[in-house]
Amino acid sequence: MNVAKREQRQPLTWLEIRSELKQYLTARDATVWQRWFEPVTGIVEQGENNTLTLRLVCPTNFYGDWIRNNYEIFISEAWRQFAPDGKVVFSVQPQQQPKAEKVQFTAEVIQLPLWPEPVRGMPNPVLRAALFAAIQGKDRRFLNDENLAAVQGVIIRFKGEQMNQEDLDVCSAVYHLARMHPLGDIVHTSAHGFLKLLGRKTGKSQHVQLHRSFRRLMQP
Repeated sequence: MNVAKREQRQPLTWLEIRSELKQYLTARDATVWQRWFEPVTGIVEQGENNTLTLRLVCPTNFYGDWIRNNYEIFISEAWRQFAPDGKVVFSVQPQQQPKAEKVQFTAEVIQLPLWPEPVRGMPNPVLRAALFAAIQGKDRRFLNDENLAAVQGVIIRFKGEQMNQEDLDVCSAVYHLARMHPLGDIVHTSAHGFLKLLGRKTGKSQHVQLHRSFRRLMQP
């Protein structure tokens, strides 16, 4: 826990609390604050027995649910540095009704399901198709616009170097990282960190293998 202990007093401003939360949460994930917490505001409410409650006001239910499910425990831990007996609650900012002469449209945030950390997820038709063959690397073939076996209703035509289960591991790890971000966003990571996510060693040969796997996954 890196949040500094503070005197037991009521926080003066949301800006002070926000600064502490940002420092604590970005130490865990450098991108999470900008992506999820920038539009969130906070209100300190004083209840009976001077109990302090931090109310986080989120722009949408989607934001509130995601933050509650993934970061409530860490926010509560940081908040207890200000109020040891305090609690954290979430609410949604009331939406202003548009004026009669103007119609406002907001883009829907589309995101992969948020499966837990030990689990890996991919589209079912991909997993049940012959896209990732059960072969060794030395047995790869170059396919020329071939039809691959797939579930009923799905047609997969493939042209390029054949992929195997090693490529499937890389592909599933990409989905695993992408699930934390809206579809269409660029997800940043490092080769070293990606190899650690795969449970592989991080030497030169593993970096080369990872690069080749990405090339196969990206081939047109």
